[in-house]
Amino acid sequence: APATPPASGGGGGGISGGGGGAAASGLWAAPVASMDISVDYSQSGGAATLILPDSKINSIIERTREQSKSLVTIDLSGAANATSAGIPKTALSGLAEAGLSVEVRLPQGSVALSAAAARSAAAQAAGNNLSVGVRSVSPASLNTRQQAAVKSASVYDVSLTSNNHDIADLSGGLVTVTLPYTLKSSEKSADMAVWRLDGGGDTQKMNAAYDTPAGRMIFTTDHLSLYIIGVDPGQPQPAGSAAWTNPFGDVKASDWFYGDVAYAHAAGLFGGVSAGAFSPNTPMSRAMLVTVIGRLAGAGAGGYANASSFSDVAAGQYYAPYVAWAHANAIVNGVSDSAFAPDAPVSRQDLAVMLMNYVRFTGKLLPVKQAYGGFADSADIAAYARPAVEALYQAGIIGGKPDNRFDPGGSATRAEVAAILRRFNEA
Repeated sequence: APATPPASGGGGGGISGGGGGAAASGLWAAPVASMDISVDYSQSGGAATLILPDSKINSIIERTREQSKSLVTIDLSGAANATSAGIPKTALSGLAEAGLSVEVRLPQGSVALSAAAARSAAAQAAGNNLSVGVRSVSPASLNTRQQAAVKSASVYDVSLTSNNHDIADLSGGLVTVTLPYTLKSSEKSADMAVWRLDGGGDTQKMNAAYDTPAGRMIFTTDHLSLYIIGVDPGQPQPAGSAAWTNPFGDVKASDWFYGDVAYAHAAGLFGGVSAGAFSPNTPMSRAMLVTVIGRLAGAGAGGYANASSFSDVAAGQYYAPYVAWAHANAIVNGVSDSAFAPDAPVSRQDLAVMLMNYVRFTGKLLPVKQAYGGFADSADIAAYARPAVEALYQAGIIGGKPDNRFDPGGSATRAEVAAILRRFNEA
């Protein structure tokens, strides 16, 4: 639940008390009073300090285990002007020893420490508290060499400190950082990147992804520092896309999906609904998605030209061999034993399942770029689709909609599928 700001003239304790309240929960995606645990905090300037006695930590651990979660989220995103959150060393250590990751959400971004990273940070603490910080940095405050590296890009300071001692190296423990970022009119999501910036002005590119629906950059690191968000001039392009000529009147260079459509079209994954129209907002059909996956795999579908397990998939249809290939390789099932429903829009949860089935078919693995915290409508995701949704979210391939909804039964548009396939292929 969002943190409640201090009540004017308030007294002690509780969400409405003088110190305000944050919610620490087993990573529930929406404010649910029966699941959240109120945690008091005090705030001085940009520094919020959590009050977490052992009894509260034990309650959080117990509640998290009851919900079969592995990540505790402390949400201070509603704490006005807060740029850091102070956590007692004993609290962080207790959560880490319980095998839990810890996410701290602040107004300017969030930091999620894996259990190993939290354990390392607690062990290095020079004081009784550790401060997790996320704040934007003015390039003018940097030294000359750093300014030369940054130019006009956005800079953030992501830090862990204890008693004025920086904790940068987390002994291999991973930290997932999420920073809000609004694309400029000249920027495309696929071209965005994150670099670590050191004191000498040297940079190191991070493994990052831009979450278009949420408007944020996400990356994973084992070392905290200054970070730059900007356009990567060396962003690799699919074969032929650099010289891609846009044939579609309904796809403009200013559209968020322009680069994704260029990728899908140049790579031969799928084209338009006609010679001059891509129809980006039209739902993707089940038949078309299976065809695209087959093309992505370079499937030799010719051997399946006359094979069909479904009464509604005629042998002469363009998608028939791909449906037969995908069904034979356990990538897709029908809506019943005899029907495939080729023209039905593919649901978002079935899109996730098909892609994960394809991952298993290839024998490859997806990276973990961010922690999965569930969605406000997680209960609506079918049990068979939940592992796939979680894996694709962790890999930065698929995200949520406004209000942190996944909309599992909703359809995926052709533009959305182009973006998802680009991130999927790159992952």
